[in-house]
Amino acid sequence: MNLYHMLLKAIPISTRQKHPQETPNPQTNIATKQGLSWQTWHHRFGHIGYSGLQQMLDENLVNGFDVDCESIKPDCRACTEAKQTINPFPKESSSRKVEPGAITHTDLWGPCPTVSINGYSY
Repeated sequence: MNLYHMLLKAIPISTRQKHPQETPNPQTNIATKQGLSWQTWHHRFGHIGYSGLQQMLDENLVNGFDVDCESIKPDCRACTEAKQTINPFPKESSSRKVEPGAITHTDLWGPCPTVSINGYSY
């Protein structure tokens, strides 16, 4: 809607004037921009934890680190998925093979377009 939030601070003008013919301005307005959200900084710093961001803010470790402290700290989907694990193969304790040669694993690829020194293409 083309609306902007502005933080204004009134600063009184000194009673001394260089040019008495000018009418004094009763106040000067200083506008400051609102900081970025916690989530934006979380993404910019490579998905660092919110506690690490809070520490950087509290100890003033980063120049230009303007964060909107009122913004929420949502759960990050990428961070949640990165912490999930899955077993690559199901555990088969009842059908475990104990005799040598009962199970053989091989990788077969070919035919290879380049023939080996001995003339093999697999």
